[in-house]
Amino acid sequence: FSESFRCIVSIDARYEQRIEILLEELAFGQPKAKIENFPSMPRSQAVRSETSANCEKSHLIILVHGLHGSDTDMRFVRSSLQEKYPEATVHSARCNSFWTGVKGPVLTHQGIDTGAVRLADEIEREASRHSNLSQFSIVGHSLGGLYSRYCIAVLLQRGFFERVQPVLFCTFATPHIGSRRPSRGWFNPLACWFTKTFSETGRQLMLEDAEPEKQPLLVQMTQPGSDFMTALSMFDVRMLYANVKGDWQVPFSTAAILPHNPFLKYDRAHKFMQDYPHVLEVNALSEPISLPLPGHPAEHPVDPAEANESRRIVEDMQADPIPANFFTDSYFTNPDGVFKNDSKRENLSIILNNLNTLKWHRYAVYINSIMCHDHIVSKYTDSERAGKDVVDHFVNNFPV
Repeated sequence: FSESFRCIVSIDARYEQRIEILLEELAFGQPKAKIENFPSMPRSQAVRSETSANCEKSHLIILVHGLHGSDTDMRFVRSSLQEKYPEATVHSARCNSFWTGVKGPVLTHQGIDTGAVRLADEIEREASRHSNLSQFSIVGHSLGGLYSRYCIAVLLQRGFFERVQPVLFCTFATPHIGSRRPSRGWFNPLACWFTKTFSETGRQLMLEDAEPEKQPLLVQMTQPGSDFMTALSMFDVRMLYANVKGDWQVPFSTAAILPHNPFLKYDRAHKFMQDYPHVLEVNALSEPISLPLPGHPAEHPVDPAEANESRRIVEDMQADPIPANFFTDSYFTNPDGVFKNDSKRENLSIILNNLNTLKWHRYAVYINSIMCHDHIVSKYTDSERAGKDVVDHFVNNFPV
């Protein structure tokens, strides 16, 4: 049955790989949802040893979408990387796609661990096509960043990094510390309840998945000496992109792995990089503002009154500037008191402290839109291509 089916769908090559994944799931079932003998991570039966095609490129870059996403979410990231670095293979992961699998969109509801094992299987399938593979990078958007962190531990245990050098680990708007929110207001409690109720993934993001003698998954993924942290430390470069405001799905602090978001206090006092009008300079809040202002692309004129008002705000705040070492690890080694009103404060502090034992290159992004969570990877192909400069910044800073 399967071979006949493959012949039929091969008429349209666009869907052939997706159908093959479907057939593997029908034949072998979903990968194991929980790793019972932690930290041993078994290989799914769906991985095939044969090489379907030979590729001479030496660097494999994997792009990983987020919740309810698909392999097309990061198509602009993919095309930009392919244009800039034709010597690399850029592959958009499909295994957790909205349109992939018998159970459709619920694939991203089945848990970070389950989706990550599927992702590791797909990466090994793709890697088997490369006869000269020597370098590996992975880029995740939103939930895709957590899939990526778990996945690289699976790959480490399977011996993948014995033959391939890990180069770049990068995430865009990923909830590294989880999705818990302060209990103030009406929206935060509602969002917390909904997140932990709708799926296993949601419970993991809310740190509500603890079992007797077993910590929440996000805490496990930061334990010193674990395969998770060992794999993460092996990458030459680790990069984070975080929206400073307006990202109701993944707030700045959890995306940047930091305890505070000072940009909320000085909302209009932003200074942007010269060639990237939505990427803030690291010392943006300790220097006088320069044009363009938020919401004004570089080529658009700025109202003089608005410019003067923003400069006045900057002058007023000079007595209390954000520390110049705001993005350095040493400034955030003691987050005591940050989570004092959260019942999971001990777990949250562990995650924050442990992840900050590694060096991260952090980039703050301000896109004045309620869709900034998607725009940060320029997800939509509209005429304005919101977030294009953020992707350009990433591509131009890609370590090669």
